[in-house]
Amino acid sequence: MLVRLFGENFGVFRDRFELSFEATALGTDEERGYFEVPLKGESDPLRLLRMVAIYGPNASGKSTIIRAADALWDLAVTSGPRSQEGESVSEYAPFKLSKESRSEPSTLGCEVLVGDRKHGFSVVEYSVSFTSVEIVEEHIVEHRGERSHTWMNRSRNNIRLYDRRLPGQMSLDLGGVTRSNATAISVAAQLNQKPLLGVFRALSDSLRTITDSGLTGGCIQYSVDRLHRDELFRNWSLQRLLMPADIGIVGVSTRKQELPIKLREAFSRFLENVDLKELEERIEPVFTHRGVDGDYNLEFDTESSGTRKIMSLAGPWFDVVTDKLTVFVDELSASLHPTLLISLLHSLNAPPSMPESQLAFTVHDPTPLEGVLRRDQVYFTEKNDQGMAALIPLIDFRERKEHNIRKRYLEGRYGGVPRSPDFSRLFEEWHGNEE
Repeated sequence: MLVRLFGENFGVFRDRFELSFEATALGTDEERGYFEVPLKGESDPLRLLRMVAIYGPNASGKSTIIRAADALWDLAVTSGPRSQEGESVSEYAPFKLSKESRSEPSTLGCEVLVGDRKHGFSVVEYSVSFTSVEIVEEHIVEHRGERSHTWMNRSRNNIRLYDRRLPGQMSLDLGGVTRSNATAISVAAQLNQKPLLGVFRALSDSLRTITDSGLTGGCIQYSVDRLHRDELFRNWSLQRLLMPADIGIVGVSTRKQELPIKLREAFSRFLENVDLKELEERIEPVFTHRGVDGDYNLEFDTESSGTRKIMSLAGPWFDVVTDKLTVFVDELSASLHPTLLISLLHSLNAPPSMPESQLAFTVHDPTPLEGVLRRDQVYFTEKNDQGMAALIPLIDFRERKEHNIRKRYLEGRYGGVPRSPDFSRLFEEWHGNEE
């Protein structure tokens, strides 16, 4: 479970940004949109939001927040096992519109909950600073009430662990086995260092991202593969998602589609180290639609973009429903009708008895601002004339509950909307470059 995500000098954010899941403005929303978790040494539970929405113009930094979560996941979870000596740190993405910042380290970090309900949770802060060639700093700090306990400090390959504060004993020297382009937390998990496994698992579960809703690869492939092998998920997708969406689907199955021989031969000539057996067939979903005189199966590539979008979301959404995950989704509303979007959001923003999962998403559709999202669930991105973006929470504006947030947002009261472009000459005859 995620408490907050933060960063600095990453993408269009030169200065620090922070996205918080901590519920603040309860008021009339106190019965929805959050869940409570017990904290060690605290009498009051921590209230965490189920979702946050990020609004803003195109190219204002919305997708950068999703990229930040994805980059932090890659660094903390996979950099140890996947990186090789001498490889660059591919996640490095400094603010490039400044001579100073474009060569400075990027910093990403978050606060996650480590523990369980029986014994209580601790808020653990993890952060990493990095360049294109190395990890410059890495820190793990446990927060309990007003006290903080440092578990690990790293300055390049000088890694210091505070044994008396760790929940267990390390069995090896992390500094001696961690490469300069890998994080110590990912190496510790790879080598089964139990004192840091709780933090590792929390990071792994709190930074999931969905950015690809195309026809192949990414989350659509994940959803289709699961549809093929998991009957429970297949039935859930049909009965809880596809049929209620009212898109005419009454059945779902999968089939193996063989790749044409000539295409397989072409792949084999141009792609090295490829298992040809993997190219011989691919799994495709088959949707059954109710027709005039019976039911008909339709090819997946003939389905609408909305149907494909729902299918791409099915696998990750099922994980959110059945597990305790924090998922970041870019352009959640793309190809979705507002009514369908609202229903999906309402299903997660339900009373506290629902699953302890969280969703962060970027969106252009202002419909959820009216009666769906709490005020502390809304953020705006804004970019200034120097190309620097800022992430601004709606609660900073201290709006009254009777104000129409959707209307005021479209009026530009909070920023986060594009300036009205002047396209008056768009269809005039073009004679070449103009001053």
